[in-house]
Amino acid sequence: MKAKLLFVILSFFFLNCEKSDVAALGVIQGKVTVGPLCGTVPAGLDPNRDNPCGLSDADLNAIYGDYKVVVSPTISSDKVTAKEKVLDKSGAFVFEIPTGEYRVQVLKKDGSAIVAASEKNILTKTINLSQNQVVEVSLYVEKTIK
Repeated sequence: MKAKLLFVILSFFFLNCEKSDVAALGVIQGKVTVGPLCGTVPAGLDPNRDNPCGLSDADLNAIYGDYKVVVSPTISSDKVTAKEKVLDKSGAFVFEIPTGEYRVQVLKKDGSAIVAASEKNILTKTINLSQNQVVEVSLYVEKTIK
């Protein structure tokens, strides 16, 4: 009888206890577009033409590889640290992180800020992330053609 009572008490405890060590997660995903890549043709203008200049994969990886996306909490926290991803030719990124408010920004690969040469740059966005939510973020880096 004591064993059954102990089993019932322990079952109740384990089934109803809070899981404070498991964080509620959400997803921030998106794309950085760098352009124009040649002349005055901005990349991604036509949904079927992410590479309007006919650049090689190696060239695109070199261009996009100069940048990284950094996701950092707007409020300092011991539990949540900044996450980053160096871009490849796709410009795509995905972060699965705890819920909260975050700053999503594009920086140079070395971590320095991009000098805003134009108002067309969209380098930073602030988002609120809820549990199981997927937030799409689009950022744009205007590149000067040399």
